[in-house]
Amino acid sequence: MNPKVVFTLKITLTDTHPLVWRRLVVPADITLLQLNDVIQAAMGWSNSHLHYFADKNGKFYTPARPAGAVSDGARTQLNAIFRTAGDWVRYVYDCGVAWEHTVELELVGDAGKRSRRAECVAGQRRCPPEDCGGPGSFAQLLEALSVKKRMTRSRLGINGRSQSFFQGWLEGPFKPEAFNRSRVNSALRDIRV
Repeated sequence: MNPKVVFTLKITLTDTHPLVWRRLVVPADITLLQLNDVIQAAMGWSNSHLHYFADKNGKFYTPARPAGAVSDGARTQLNAIFRTAGDWVRYVYDCGVAWEHTVELELVGDAGKRSRRAECVAGQRRCPPEDCGGPGSFAQLLEALSVKKRMTRSRLGINGRSQSFFQGWLEGPFKPEAFNRSRVNSALRDIRV
């Protein structure tokens, strides 16, 4: 494939309601290991847990040279998996709690004068806090934050204790609806692709 080809990808964090997602433009010839770094920066993860990719045929890709039925994500280029719009892979981060993402190819385009960098062109909502316990715990966090908005602290009761529990490990205030494309693109500028 021509090195001047770019892919527009939509990365959706499954099992989040409302959905957390990002739309990215990346060079078509980046490796899955590079794509991991791009997803980490775009979503807001810290890249401190294991990850893997799995294609629609059930083939797995890991970051290191694997043995057996698993492929080397450091050598596999994205354009070897994606051919046409609608193709997808699963990306799982933090295998202990399985933050599952769907990475879908939306568009194949010409890079033109675009620099060889990943770029976020759209997105919605803030990524869950690192180590918050997976999709179920994240839903509880969102409920606790919602209850806090609806009621005064003196009337929170059990949900107030949930809020206190979550605030114990949150780094500052957490605004789930927040999404800052400029901040994402600033993080992406540090990623070599």
